[in-house]
Amino acid sequence: MKIVRLNEEATQSIKKGIDKVADAVKLTLGHAGGNAMIGRPYQTPLITNDGITVAQEIELEDEIEQLAKESLVDALQSANSEAGDGTTTTTVLLQAIVKKAFELLEPKNKFDTRKVNPMGIRKQIKEEAEKAISLLKPKQIKTLKDLERIATISIENEFIGKNIAKIFHELGKETIIQTVDSPNTETTFDSIKGLTIQSGLPSNHFENTKNRFEAPNPQIIVTNHIITSPEQIAHFVKDTPII
Repeated sequence: MKIVRLNEEATQSIKKGIDKVADAVKLTLGHAGGNAMIGRPYQTPLITNDGITVAQEIELEDEIEQLAKESLVDALQSANSEAGDGTTTTTVLLQAIVKKAFELLEPKNKFDTRKVNPMGIRKQIKEEAEKAISLLKPKQIKTLKDLERIATISIENEFIGKNIAKIFHELGKETIIQTVDSPNTETTFDSIKGLTIQSGLPSNHFENTKNRFEAPNPQIIVTNHIITSPEQIAHFVKDTPII
C-alpha cells in the first residue's frame, strides 16, 4: 500500500523526519559533543559520536518521515565520501536550509496567494554555497604535526592519532589503513609496503621442503579470473618449467 500526502501535509512530514534525525545527530557535533547509545538486537549497545552512524541507525515509524531520513543519510554519505568527515556539520546545515526553504514556500496567511518557485530556492542555495566555498581558504597539510592534529581530533586519541599520522607521513596520502581485532589489549601498528595476498588455495603438492614451498625466483600470475583449465594460462607458462 502506497501512502500519498500532498502540499503542506507532505512538506510537514518531510520536515518532521529531518528534524527528528538532525536533533539526535547534532548532539554529537564537535570535540565537546556527546555520545549516542544505540541498542542492537542480540548485541551489546553501540556507543558512538559519528553522525552518519547515528543517522543510519534511526528508524522512524511514519513512512514519509522515514523517506526524509533516508534522503538526509544520502547527503551524509556524499559528504563522507568526498571529505571523509563532517557528517554532523552537514546535518546541521541541511536542517537549517530545509527550515528556511520551507518557510519561504509556506504562505504567510490564508490570503497570501503568491507562489514561490522551488527551483528558484534551489538556485539561490547553489549560488550561496559557491560564495561560501570561495571564501574558505584551504590549508595545505605539510608537516607531521599537521597530520597528528587532524588524526588526533578525528580519532579522539592522541596515541592512536600520532601513529596514524606517522603511517600517512611515511607511506603517503594514498595509504590505506585497516583495523583488525587484537588478541590482547595492546594497540600495535604494522606497515606493509607492496602487495599482500591474504589468502589463497594451498596444496601439499607444492611442498618441496618440510611443509613449505620455497622458490628462489618464482614466476607469479595475478588474475581476477577463475582458472578452470591449464589451457587458459598455457601461453604464460609454455617456456616456464612446472614443478
